[in-house]
Amino acid sequence: MNNNNQEQNFWIAYADLMAGLLFIFILIVGAIITKYSIIQSDVKALRANLEEQRRDLNMSRVQLLDKKAKLKIIEDELSSIRDKNTLMNSKMVELKEIKEMYQNSKEEIAEARVQIEKDKSILNLKDSELLAIEKVLLAKSKAEQKLIMDLNITKSKIKSLTGIRIKVIRELKKSMGKMIKIDPKSGAIRFSAKILFDQGKYELKGKSKQKLKKVLSKYVKTLFKNREIKQHIEQIIIEGHTNSDGGYFENLTLSQKRAGEVMKFLFTLQVANQKDLKTYFVASGRSDTDLIYDKKGVEDKSASRRIEIKFRIKNEDAIKEIENFLEKK
Repeated sequence: MNNNNQEQNFWIAYADLMAGLLFIFILIVGAIITKYSIIQSDVKALRANLEEQRRDLNMSRVQLLDKKAKLKIIEDELSSIRDKNTLMNSKMVELKEIKEMYQNSKEEIAEARVQIEKDKSILNLKDSELLAIEKVLLAKSKAEQKLIMDLNITKSKIKSLTGIRIKVIRELKKSMGKMIKIDPKSGAIRFSAKILFDQGKYELKGKSKQKLKKVLSKYVKTLFKNREIKQHIEQIIIEGHTNSDGGYFENLTLSQKRAGEVMKFLFTLQVANQKDLKTYFVASGRSDTDLIYDKKGVEDKSASRRIEIKFRIKNEDAIKEIENFLEKK
């Protein structure tokens, strides 16, 4: 009996315990459901809030992009304004410089005007002087024209006289042939002193006289035979030359005597009348003043000892001076 009561009491207590646990479970479940409902309600509210915020955010993004675009436009406008401002400042500087230049120019113009007025007064004073100068220049111009005409006439005369020398040289070459060498420029002929004279002597060698006679005869006859040539001959010079051995005056005496001996010999040939020989021929001793040098610049002592015979055309020195003058012109 006692066991039954204890068992019954156990099950009653157990049932109460289970009932209590069930009640607690129901409370917990109710609390959870309530909490879930609250959370769901909060979640919906939160979702709604988030959705609204998302819409606001999207709208803000659009507005931000729009603002950025507007800001870019504003920045471009500001940059353009800055460039224009810089350009304007540059133009202002240029304008300032131009104004300064203009101001300076005005001052210079004013000074120039003053100077022009002064120059005008000076020019007015010098008009008469200019007229006088013009007259002088006109007279000089006429004088220059006459001078040019005279120069042209002189030039033609010089060409004619130059042609005479060429003609004389040509006639000498034609008449004398290979008898003796004739200088193509001057028409001079040359004898070696060692052929004509002994060393240090001035008497002509006997064996040299025959050739000397032959050459001198042809030379003189060619110059005197043609009247056109003869009328232009001023002088025929027999020059004696020595080398540098010995003293100057000793050589001068020797060269003069040698030239004189050749001239004496010429007078004995009777190739022309004595009057012509006296009129045209002259003997000149040159000592060692006109030496001959070889290609290395060394004196050729044998060639320097010589007798040269050359002719001079009338007014030859004057003609050379005029030729030099005309060449410079």
